[in-house]
Amino acid sequence: MILSVDLNPVLRKRIKVPFRKDHPGALTPERIDIFPGGEGIELALMLRIMNEDALVCGISGGYTGKVVRDFLDGSGIEHDFVEIRESTGEQLFIHYSDGQTLISEIRPRLSKDEAAVYLRHFKENLNTCEITCITGTVPNNLPEGMLEEMLIMSRQFGRRSLAALKGRDAAQAVKGSPYLMALDLASLENITHLKLEYDSEIIKACRYLLDKDIEYVFVDLREKGALVLSDEKGYRVDIPSIGREHCNTNYGYLLAGVALGMIRGYDEETIFRLGSAASLIHCFRRSGEVDMSDIKGLMNKLEVRTFRNI
Repeated sequence: MILSVDLNPVLRKRIKVPFRKDHPGALTPERIDIFPGGEGIELALMLRIMNEDALVCGISGGYTGKVVRDFLDGSGIEHDFVEIRESTGEQLFIHYSDGQTLISEIRPRLSKDEAAVYLRHFKENLNTCEITCITGTVPNNLPEGMLEEMLIMSRQFGRRSLAALKGRDAAQAVKGSPYLMALDLASLENITHLKLEYDSEIIKACRYLLDKDIEYVFVDLREKGALVLSDEKGYRVDIPSIGREHCNTNYGYLLAGVALGMIRGYDEETIFRLGSAASLIHCFRRSGEVDMSDIKGLMNKLEVRTFRNI
């Protein structure tokens, strides 16, 4: 089983209105959808599509937190949420005929006692899971070093840990030496204090992370694809033209594909093809439910070049 950490789940409401964004007066929606979000939860949902089990270990509070838990129960996804005092946040997406607006609540805060309880739950769940995945956003007041502690704990239990984070959270995760670290170019520049423009520069910068006992570094280059580095080998992943603006990599989907490939013993190239295809499938599928055939179809369209990382 795969352990998926979600320290900031949200309850999302998507409202579709048949008007332009500058439409005056009251708006009458033609469709309203309510569903849970958070990259850790999305990771588990993607694994369900891939016919693999996951356990979501997270925090939740209030009525919105209960709605999230009830949804996972209805989807048959196992979860272990620590109840916190503050309510799980909400996000409102308003889709117009010419764009969308997103309104997000401030992330709930986590007390020191609640953080300590969560770490106990996380440690207990390591007994039953083969791989741990940490992705998404975290509470603004998350105790210093908590992400690092979770990754070190995973290593002590002999578990492979996959982390996909941004900004300061990515820098904290690097200190815990995850088995695989996925990050965007801006986060890599922040960690190495370098301006990176070319593949050769990115490859050299990744050596800094590989020297910290990280086995694989996955650099998300958005519409330009990705670079994946290990000590001896590298992969350049090129993707077909997306044709949609503002379609970002979903890190939960990315780790779902990579973790699935590792558990099932796929070769390295297939693992990273699967992870890359899963992370971007929402950019190519505009409507309807995604299934494994969609992901396999995109996998076949990716161009992957292998090179020696020496």
